[in-house]
Amino acid sequence: MRRLVLHTVWSQEETKRAAQLAPLAGLVETCKKVFGRSFTLRARKQDGWLQLQIEETDSGNDFMTVHDMACLLQTDEATVRRMTEARAQRQSPLPVPSFKLQGKTLRFDRKKIQEWLQQCRT
Repeated sequence: MRRLVLHTVWSQEETKRAAQLAPLAGLVETCKKVFGRSFTLRARKQDGWLQLQIEETDSGNDFMTVHDMACLLQTDEATVRRMTEARAQRQSPLPVPSFKLQGKTLRFDRKKIQEWLQQCRT
């Protein structure tokens, strides 16, 4: 097994800055839990304050996750899962096009979802 070890010498000022930014690492981990893997974190300094903007985003992949589908529909993941349950699919005039990978992981084909949304609008 190969390992790369980097040793960095920081000045006292750099060490203070790193200590101030350490809580941001916790923020990023919290965002991962709340938003899944798809979010944008923007930071900017304004009037002496650090302003953070966290935005939920869709991954943009051809095969979407439940999280991506929730972002697209502007709803939560639980609602997406309810929409794809067997009973909901049987009762709906326009069932949600979805499939499961290895019978477990729910996915959506972006092209089919776009077509489904067009059908729902008419």
